[in-house]
Amino acid sequence: MKKTVLLLVCVFYTLSALSQGNNFAVADGKLVWENVIISQEINIPAIVARHSKLTITGAEGSIYKGKATRLSSSCGNTSKILKNEYGFNFEIEMSEGKYRVTITNIVFAGKRGGRAEGFYIDKLQGKPVHANAGADLTCLDAYFTKLFTMTRLYKTKS
Repeated sequence: MKKTVLLLVCVFYTLSALSQGNNFAVADGKLVWENVIISQEINIPAIVARHSKLTITGAEGSIYKGKATRLSSSCGNTSKILKNEYGFNFEIEMSEGKYRVTITNIVFAGKRGGRAEGFYIDKLQGKPVHANAGADLTCLDAYFTKLFTMTRLYKTKS
């Protein structure tokens, strides 16, 4: 019983720590970014085509799946891992007047590369967090929002 309660507290702490101030969450042990964009834009291929490093790999009904490769972010006060290029999988689900973007499988390239979970989730579950983890997630959150927002108004996680 004590182990179950401790596990639930750790999961709650991890989710609340990652979700404060950004659109990241932990789902099934994976780092996931999700945001809902309020827009009348209905041509998802046109949105994706605006960025040369995004590619649609499949579509079924109102859901588009794709991948991003060789992206980079430049924010101050972030860790060395953000100096590396990275890629991820994405899914865009259309709905009336909005679309939901979900990013999974974030992988950093280079000698210090690897899956994002190894840099952010594991460290938040009891191991020391590097000093710039929050800044890294804030930087990625802003970049992902900018990347997939083709309108000025967006609504977070709805």
